[in-house]
Amino acid sequence: MALVRIDFDGGDVPVLSGEEPDSPTDPIADPVDTNCVTNTPFFFPAGFYCFAPKTDLAYAPLWQTGQAVDGQELVLEFRRTQK
Repeated sequence: MALVRIDFDGGDVPVLSGEEPDSPTDPIADPVDTNCVTNTPFFFPAGFYCFAPKTDLAYAPLWQTGQAVDGQELVLEFRRTQK
C-alpha cells in the first residue's frame, strides 16, 4: 500500500478519484468518493490516480494525477482561488 496525502487550504473535505479528463479545465470524469479526507494521510493501493477535493469552494488546479508507490508518500496540493 502507498501513503497518499491530498493537501487543501480550504479545510478537511472528502477526496475524489476518477478518470483524468481531456482538458485541465474539465472536472474529473466519473468521480468516486475515496472515503478519505484532505489534509490527512491515507493508504491507497499502488497505481496511477487522478484526485480532487470534493467541495463547493473554488480551487486550483481542478484535479491532479500522481503515482502511488508502495512504501512512498504521494503528496498533491490544492489551493483555494478565492478567500
